[in-house]
Amino acid sequence: MKDAGSRDNEHDTATRGDASEFTVRPLPLGHRLGELQLDEVLGIGGFGIVYRAFDRTLRRAVAIKEYMPSMLATRGGDYTVSLRSERFAQAFDAGRGAFLNEARLLAQFDHPGLVKVLHFWESHGTAYMVMPFYEGRTLKQLLDGGMRISETQLRNIVGALLGALDTLHRAQCFHRDVALDNVLIRPNGSAILLDFGAARKRIGDLVDDGAMMIKPGYAPIEQYTDDPAFSQGPWTDLYALGAVMHAMITGELPPAAVVRSIKDTYRPLASRELPAGEVYSPAFLAAVDHALQLRIPDRPESVAAFAAELGLRDFDRTGSGYG
Repeated sequence: MKDAGSRDNEHDTATRGDASEFTVRPLPLGHRLGELQLDEVLGIGGFGIVYRAFDRTLRRAVAIKEYMPSMLATRGGDYTVSLRSERFAQAFDAGRGAFLNEARLLAQFDHPGLVKVLHFWESHGTAYMVMPFYEGRTLKQLLDGGMRISETQLRNIVGALLGALDTLHRAQCFHRDVALDNVLIRPNGSAILLDFGAARKRIGDLVDDGAMMIKPGYAPIEQYTDDPAFSQGPWTDLYALGAVMHAMITGELPPAAVVRSIKDTYRPLASRELPAGEVYSPAFLAAVDHALQLRIPDRPESVAAFAAELGLRDFDRTGSGYG
């Protein structure tokens, strides 16, 4: 949900990290979308642009996410988005529909661990969604900056994320893109789960490019195939969350699931030497190992089951984060 903006993070995982040979111009600073005046470009990616804007009516900063798949479309002199080729029309329209559906979905939830969509609409030949503007840094930025995290801190972050995932799963929604760069830690320590990447997935399906939705290390084996025997569900998000925890504990992601399916070189955390000074309980490490099992039946089947393994029987359904 790369949807909430921040000075430190583009908050648009649907775009973050996607290599693209195409470039696209953002709307100019000062441009107005109704009562929203664009003040800063927070991030440009392969599927969208995120801006910080000022709401002239409510007198507050907000984040605006613009649907802009650069491989399919470009921006004209009048700021209208147009197709690079008519053969991209179906993929562009389907991606825009998925973008709007994601906005509509997020607008229905009211959990502080999930980005809240305040408004969404179509204009300029594309679509937009407005979200609160959050200060903060992603877990990836914190990890890259040398952050060391204790088991207590990680438990509290994971508790908030499990609360957000539980909210989604109860509505039969699955995130499918939990990653270090999709978790924002605010200055008060609260954790927010960002972008679903719905538009990216829909476009990837239509252009037969599943790699658009795959983040090696995070993605479980079922995300590499459309075989109905490999169904996606809560266990899919829990694998990705396990990968996030693995990275926070060791400083590195686990091996890609597709590689593990050929030769599994995963080293269980419960039996390996951790970085100097890091102390985690065996039960906590075993729970992470369980979430990262390659086979679906070998993983926790629900948020509640994983929370219980972590000793978070009253896991955070309020998204309060860590202190």
